Amino acid sequence: MDRRLRIIASQSQACEILMTIPAVGVQTSAAFAAAVDEAGRFRQSRNAGAYFGLVPRRHQSGEFDWTGGITKQGDGTVRKLLYEAANSILTRSRETFTKKTWVMKIAKRRGMKKARVALAAASRVSCMPCCVMALCSKREKG
Repeated sequence: MDRRLRIIASQSQACEILMTIPAVGVQTSAAFAAAVDEAGRFRQSRNAGAYFGLVPRRHQSGEFDWTGGITKQGDGTVRKLLYEAANSILTRSRETFTKKTWVMKIAKRRGMKKARVALAAASRVSCMPCCVMALCSKREKG
């Protein structure tokens, strides 16, 4: 199964582009490319957050207005893989870049779990334009 997935990912231009992002491997890129099969339905990359359930849960009524955890709507596999990629960046990567320093500030304020979710959401935002570009160019060729 692993070999098949590697072959499929190597043949897909979208997966190849997504695997250039740190901590995004074969499984994450293939799941993301499969989940975003029609990239045209997202006008902006930020709109994909709700699709993967990486937006805050809101409860509003006449008296109450509170923001909870993430909604967990959408594709749970992609959400889990993005969370694992964020965990890998934070714990295993020795490189320092702007998103990592931003997330480490969040970790000091709010805790490591919320920081991982924030980085997963930020990873989703950085993945989306690459995926859109790859899928659009694939359609033009085929």
